[in-house]
Amino acid sequence: MWETEGPSALDRLNGIFALAVLDSVTGELFLARDPLGVKPLVYAEAGGEVWFASELRALLAIPVQEHFSVQARQSARIPR
Repeated sequence: MWETEGPSALDRLNGIFALAVLDSVTGELFLARDPLGVKPLVYAEAGGEVWFASELRALLAIPVQEHFSVQARQSARIPR
């Protein structure tokens, strides 16, 4: 579904979700969550690396956390 429709495939999803899709050709990482925001999605970027989780405490457990800022968004395109 994603390979043929890309981000518009999200319009066909029903329910609670948070997902990540990594395009192995372009290196693009696509993060999304359900339209109502029921399933949390948080991410952090630092030093060219990206971490993501459905709970903030998972990101806070990363040893280098003092070097990144945490974001929560409906969806985000993060170039690699």
